[in-house]
Amino acid sequence: MLEYKPKFSPENYNVPQKAVTEFKFISFLFNFLLITVGLYFFLGLIFDLLVPTISPAQEKKLWGDLYLRYAVDVKKLDNQSTKAISLQKLVDKLQSHLPEQQKELKLKVYIKNSNEVNAFAVPGGYIIVLNGLLNKIESENELAYVLGHEIGHFAHKDQLKDFGRSFILLFISQAFFGQDNPINKLSNNFFSLSEKRFSQSQEIDADLFALQLLDKTYNHVGGCTDFMQRLQKDSQKESLNDFFSTHPHPKKRVEIMNKMINEGNYYIGAKSPLSFD
Repeated sequence: MLEYKPKFSPENYNVPQKAVTEFKFISFLFNFLLITVGLYFFLGLIFDLLVPTISPAQEKKLWGDLYLRYAVDVKKLDNQSTKAISLQKLVDKLQSHLPEQQKELKLKVYIKNSNEVNAFAVPGGYIIVLNGLLNKIESENELAYVLGHEIGHFAHKDQLKDFGRSFILLFISQAFFGQDNPINKLSNNFFSLSEKRFSQSQEIDADLFALQLLDKTYNHVGGCTDFMQRLQKDSQKESLNDFFSTHPHPKKRVEIMNKMINEGNYYIGAKSPLSFD
């Protein structure tokens, strides 16, 4: 009796051609995404290593007024009103307590006409404060704390690291996917990608910086948790969604700040009234 030996075709005709094509496509897509993500993090790491070597003077020279020239609507930015001038004076007062090198950036503050509750640091030495946030402030000390927090981002160069990663993200998305892709459509302009969430560790470090700066400026830290506590009470309101998308939740920040105050034996003094005269 002859023994039957089945033959297997190297072409494997039993597997549908459509399934083979789909498998190859999925495999290609997976590898492509892996390479793209790896490239993003590798370039981001390189940029993070370079950022500490950039001095405040170099930052001002490299970035200048790019934000003011390419912001979505420059007409909504104000630095001439009485309120804006008062904010600038407060920023100058806070910055006078910084080390000499950090003073080289000569920070400038602008008020943005928006009901959103937010503020952010922009490369080149600009602090953008939204009207919605100013409407929540009730004392000079808590306003100084908010501004001190943004100054802390400049001191730690967080805005440069964030700017660099935003640039890398746009570069990769346009290089591989073209200009009309979902990543580019997330914003109308480049800089809004830099107005996003810093890491929680960066935010907490900026809080600690603001606490120390407040103490140097007023010899106490009264009012430093007022703003966060007020936001915590209003945390269910839609107007605060933008703030929560770019900062850790106020409850967590208040808890950490209270711990910092206790550990640093900071004095809580009387708050100064808020005035925009």
